[in-house]
Amino acid sequence: EGSSGGRRHASEWFLDCEELEAAITPKTRLMVLNTPHNPTGKMFTREELEELAGVVRRHPDLIVVTDEVYEHILYDGNKHERFATLPGMWDQTLTVSSAGKTFSMTGWKVGWVIGPKELVSSVMITNQWIQFSVATPLQQAMAETLEEAEKPYKGFDNYYHYISDTYRRKKDKLVEALEAANMEPILPEGGIFIMANTSKIDFPEEYLKESTPACQKMTRDWAFCRWLTKEKGVAAIPPS
Repeated sequence: EGSSGGRRHASEWFLDCEELEAAITPKTRLMVLNTPHNPTGKMFTREELEELAGVVRRHPDLIVVTDEVYEHILYDGNKHERFATLPGMWDQTLTVSSAGKTFSMTGWKVGWVIGPKELVSSVMITNQWIQFSVATPLQQAMAETLEEAEKPYKGFDNYYHYISDTYRRKKDKLVEALEAANMEPILPEGGIFIMANTSKIDFPEEYLKESTPACQKMTRDWAFCRWLTKEKGVAAIPPS
C-alpha cells in the first residue's frame, strides 16, 4: 500500500541502475529516458537522475534522448528536473519537447530538440528524410506562443501553471471515478495518463478468446479495454 490513504503512488516505481548498466554492451549507442513517464506517471527525482547520470558518464559513447514532453503537467508540487542540466550530461543528451502536449494541439505536430550542436545537426539531417518538410507557419506561431506563455494567464502567473492546474483537476476527478468503479488507480506525479488495477472487474470470457491483427493472443488488458470500449463506451489503452 502507498502513503496516500492506502492508494498506490507512481513514486513507488524505481529504476534499477545496476540492472540497466548490466544491459549496456559495447554496441549500445542510445538510451531513451522519459520523465514524467508515460504511462506510469512516474517523475524521476534529482537523486535518481544523478544515479542514472553516473551510469552514462561511465559510457562516454552513449547518447541519451530524454522525452520530457509532459514537463509542464505536474502534480502535488513536483518539480521537473532536466537530465541535461546534470554535471557532464549536456554533451551526451538530446532533450525532446512537444507543443502538442504542452498546448493541447497534437494535430500541429510541432516539437523541438535541445542539445549540443553536433547532435542537433544529426537530428536535422535525419528528420529531413523522415518527414521531408515541416509546417513553417505553425512553427512561427509556436515560437510566438512560447513567449506569450510566460505571461499571466486566466488568473495564474503564466500559462504553464494554468495547464498544470487544469490537468490536476481532471486527474483528481478521474481518480475518484476509477475508485468508484472498483478499480485501483496509481496516482501519477505528472503526465496525462493514469494506470489502474482492473483485476476486480469481471467481464465476459469471450473477449479473452478473441484475436486482432494487433494482438494475436489476447491478453487480459487488451480484452478488458475492448470490452470497456464496446460495451461501456469508454476508451482505454492497454499498457501491454
